[in-house]
Amino acid sequence: MLEIAGTCRRQADCAPGCGGFGVGHVEKICRGLLDIEVPLEIVVVTGHNEKAGRKLEEIETPSHHHHKVLGFTDKIHKLMAVANVVVSKPGGLTTSEGLASRAAMAIVNPVPGQKSRNSDFLLENGTAINLLTFGGHYIKIAF
Repeated sequence: MLEIAGTCRRQADCAPGCGGFGVGHVEKICRGLLDIEVPLEIVVVTGHNEKAGRKLEEIETPSHHHHKVLGFTDKIHKLMAVANVVVSKPGGLTTSEGLASRAAMAIVNPVPGQKSRNSDFLLENGTAINLLTFGGHYIKIAF
């Protein structure tokens, strides 16, 4: 299991963030990741969205995966430091922390404006993939 203060550089395979997704989209993302046959350690941060946290904790995790749901945390930088992939909208802070941690990003639904420009930058520089839809693209994350 993930230990945030652990010594291993890469312990979490995917770290989806919940933020503005609401429950529906992040639940679809989690279920899609859990359908991957390659064993993953998935950490989902729901922030102050307690409804999303409860819903995500109810998801049955296959035995070959580890799945942890966290609420608000001030340790995002530590989570990203041990993540191989960050699944999130490409907001300014998320993009900066993702780049600083050298984690790849799987971008979900960038909204017009700063997030779409961040998305373009990450995609053009080969540091992200874009999950434009929620069906069938999770296999891209199975590195």
